[in-house]
Amino acid sequence: MDRTITERLLDAIDALDRIDHYTSGVTRAEFETQRDVQLIVERLAITIGEALDRARNIDQTMEAKIPGMGHTIAVGRHILHTTSGIDPAMIWEIVVDKGPRLREPLRLAIEDYC
Repeated sequence: MDRTITERLLDAIDALDRIDHYTSGVTRAEFETQRDVQLIVERLAITIGEALDRARNIDQTMEAKIPGMGHTIAVGRHILHTTSGIDPAMIWEIVVDKGPRLREPLRLAIEDYC
């Protein structure tokens, strides 16, 4: 069964919420020493990228509604296909910058599809 755009956008929001859960109260210095948390955030970034990519495949106009969508998809692919040495600074950027800015456009896009 094909999943709807709304379901895929909700997957992305859920992954953002999980990132928040695992990184709440964690400083950048702590994050850089917590490999387990880095791996969790990496996996969730892949989930976000895949969810957005599949939603975009259903509706190509979606990228205009979600600023940074292409970059988010590219980051997810980069993490997925990199076999070693993911830069913790890139992952931290998802935690403190990219992720929080993505949430509201995702919610607005969901409203468009409901």
